[in-house]
Amino acid sequence: MQKHLLLFVLAIALSALTGLHAQNSCLPDGITFTSQAQIDSFPMNYPGCTVIGGDVVVQEKVAGDLIHLDSLYPITSIEGSLEIGVDQIYPFPDGNSSLNDLGGLQHVTSIGGYLSVWGNQALTDLHGLESLTSVGGYLSVWENITLGSLGGLENLTSVEGYLSIYDNDALNSLTGLQGLTTIGGNFVVRGNDALTNLSGLDQVSSIGGGFFVSINALLVSLDGLEGLTAIGGELRVDENSSLSNLEGLRNLASATIANLRITDNPHLSICHIQPICDYLSNGGPATIDNNAPGCNTPQEVEDACQPVSVDDLLFEDAIQLFPNPSSGLVQIEAPSDSEWKVSVRDAMGRMVVQPHKWVDGEIDLSALPTGVYFVEFNDGRQMIGRRIVKQ
Repeated sequence: MQKHLLLFVLAIALSALTGLHAQNSCLPDGITFTSQAQIDSFPMNYPGCTVIGGDVVVQEKVAGDLIHLDSLYPITSIEGSLEIGVDQIYPFPDGNSSLNDLGGLQHVTSIGGYLSVWGNQALTDLHGLESLTSVGGYLSVWENITLGSLGGLENLTSVEGYLSIYDNDALNSLTGLQGLTTIGGNFVVRGNDALTNLSGLDQVSSIGGGFFVSINALLVSLDGLEGLTAIGGELRVDENSSLSNLEGLRNLASATIANLRITDNPHLSICHIQPICDYLSNGGPATIDNNAPGCNTPQEVEDACQPVSVDDLLFEDAIQLFPNPSSGLVQIEAPSDSEWKVSVRDAMGRMVVQPHKWVDGEIDLSALPTGVYFVEFNDGRQMIGRRIVKQ
């Protein structure tokens, strides 16, 4: 009798759990939101729906119609992918022109597939995704022209696929990714014209695929990647017109690099960080050319890998330029007995002040147009660069 009673109770409990799951899980084939009215009616049309079984697409059909996602607040999980803005699906426009935040998605904790944020012309950050901790596929942030930061992703710890941050014209910071520790696929940062460094990726320790940083016009350094110890493919750094050094990669294990390509970075003179030196000394395949002197061939880099004297290290640490920004005359603070020559390049890598022996402790930029410049010090063995802004 007791056995039958126990089985009866278990059957009731199982039935209740099954019913609860059926009530909370919905839309196994996913849903595409194409209008504000459709979003606004979501809680009424799908009462009790918190877990969406398929993909969720947010793409306006009429430009300017889709303004906010507030009524998507019941959703706690998406078992498929989430696309906010879609590339060229006729007859829809590209992306969402008036969506300026992602509020309404604040309860979503996980996405089973990929997360794509594409072509949202009014989006300035990713606030609304604060509860998101994991993405089962790739994370792609493409062509959001007013996106200034990735704020809103602070609790994201893992991306199982690749991470691609591509052609976001106003993006000046990767702040928002500071909780991210692992990237399962490639790491791609390309065509972000306002980005100056990679701070925000400080906790990333491993990248499962290749490392690609290309065509970021104002990227001066790779600072922010000091925690990176391993990648799983090619290391490529090319066409970054302001990049001066690779110091942010100094803790990377050289054995994890499958191929090396460093090209067309006109201010990049310091490539001889330990991982690159170790990789080249072990005969790893490499293409290194069209950078600044010191990083124009694999042999140049290997030569620079030779031990640097204590005096040289002290000189590099001692160099200071002030004021910065400057309207003209720039004071150079450095050891007075140095034998270094000084020159200046513009943001395109063109020499605008020819190399000359520096004797008076200053350099005059008053004849140059406003913009970003790079003051270079060269003693024939190594080059040290400093960035300065001419007002």
